[in-house]
Amino acid sequence: MTYLAATFTSQDILFLSLALGAIILVIVIAVAIINLVMLIRDIRKVSSTVGDITSKVHSVVITPVSIVSGIVEKVGPIVEGFVARKMEKMTEEEED
Repeated sequence: MTYLAATFTSQDILFLSLALGAIILVIVIAVAIINLVMLIRDIRKVSSTVGDITSKVHSVVITPVSIVSGIVEKVGPIVEGFVARKMEKMTEEEED
């Protein structure tokens, strides 16, 4: 009966260490990809939240400002006319 002795050459040990290193490298890359996916998911959530915040700021700040500017545009000529009439009355009173 022949018995197979486990004799490893230095080349066999090199190939085993390279295989083990490749396996560890694949595991590290897989973990890095998982972490990258989680990071991208968090960035998407943050950007979605920022979009909601900007729309709320727009509705709370910009909309009333545009309403006020519209009111000022409509009331402005009325106020200018009133001031002009008051100035005319003051100049007439000063002349008398």
